[in-house]
Amino acid sequence: MENTGTWQSGSTILMGNSLQHIGIIDSSASIDNLFLDAMKSGNSYQWLLNGNPLSNGGQFSGVTTSRLSIKNAVPDNQGTYSCRIDSSGTTIFSRNIVINDIITDVDDNGGNHINNKNKKNEIPKVYSLSQNYPNPFNPATIINYQLPKASKVLLKIYDLTGREIKTLVNEEQPAGNYKVNFDASRLASGVYFYRITATGGASSFVQTKKMILMK
Repeated sequence: MENTGTWQSGSTILMGNSLQHIGIIDSSASIDNLFLDAMKSGNSYQWLLNGNPLSNGGQFSGVTTSRLSIKNAVPDNQGTYSCRIDSSGTTIFSRNIVINDIITDVDDNGGNHINNKNKKNEIPKVYSLSQNYPNPFNPATIINYQLPKASKVLLKIYDLTGREIKTLVNEEQPAGNYKVNFDASRLASGVYFYRITATGGASSFVQTKKMILMK
């Protein structure tokens, strides 16, 4: 189950015991104190943003503790946060906490589909499928795609042998920018592929990209 929230003032704590998304409603808003809690015990900690280690200073503090603090967090702080934890010589990771600069509408019926509506409401000019981020990832990653017109969209995950793993999207969607979360916590490390097929009227778009799950 994914948890959602909205960008707000005051102090907010996000726990890393489940995949979470927080959407920023107003680009002028800020959170006085945003805390990200790894929710896992260990001997040492290192917080990462989009796979890159953070350093103490400026807005960030507690980057080598179980709780990261972001002071006066703003939309520029968007990204995927995770904590690398050393537990008796074994490296483990907290669950990802994804902060987006757009409002999110998450499927609460056990699915992973996240339909994001940009507050600028810009319509893409062409079909496109972006590289997932983070990549490599563990255990979750985000896939972005754009539709210039209303289309029937099919987005699937495959393993290296071509076996279908999961269908992330299978529906008619209006033109717009979309983000879909893929949680691979039950899969083994390795190379996987995601493939989109979008059909709108006489137009058809098909593209496949590679991603790496590294546990």
